[in-house]
Amino acid sequence: MYLSKRNNQIYYIFYNQPNGKRTCISTGEKSKSEALKFLSDFQAELKQRKRNKTIPITLKDFTFEFLKYSESIHCDNTTKVFKVTFNYLKKYFGNIFMSEITSQKLNDYFAQRMKKTIYPARKDLINLSSALSYAVKQGYLIENSCKTFKRFRIP
Repeated sequence: MYLSKRNNQIYYIFYNQPNGKRTCISTGEKSKSEALKFLSDFQAELKQRKRNKTIPITLKDFTFEFLKYSESIHCDNTTKVFKVTFNYLKKYFGNIFMSEITSQKLNDYFAQRMKKTIYPARKDLINLSSALSYAVKQGYLIENSCKTFKRFRIP
C-alpha cells in the first residue's frame, strides 16, 4: 500500500486486494499531510474489514479442532503436551472467543505460569504460538498474538 500523486495534484492510494488485484482509490486531497491522514484512516478501515471476516470460535471448540489436527500430524506425546497447555489456558481464561485473546492477556497468563517455574511457561509459549499460527491459517484470528513474545530464557 502506498501513496502517489497524479498530474491533477490529487493523492491516490494504491493497494492490493485479497484476490491479488491492485486497486487505486482517491484521497480527494491535494496536501500530503491530509492524504497521509486519509491513508492511516483507510488502513484502519481495511484492518476492521479483515477483522470482521474472521470466523468466531470459542477456546473450547478451537481446542477440540486443534487437538484433532495435532493427532494427525504430531506424535502422541506432543498432542498430550498441547492438551495440557490448553487445559491450563481454559482454567485461566474460561471459554472465551479466540479473537479476545490478546498479547496483554497472554502476558498476564505467562506471568501467572512463571510464578511456579519458568519451564512450563516456556513450553506453553511454544505450544500456543504453534496453535495460534494454525488459527490464523484457518481464519479464526488475524494475527498470532504470541509472535510479540520472545522465548523465555531457561536459567
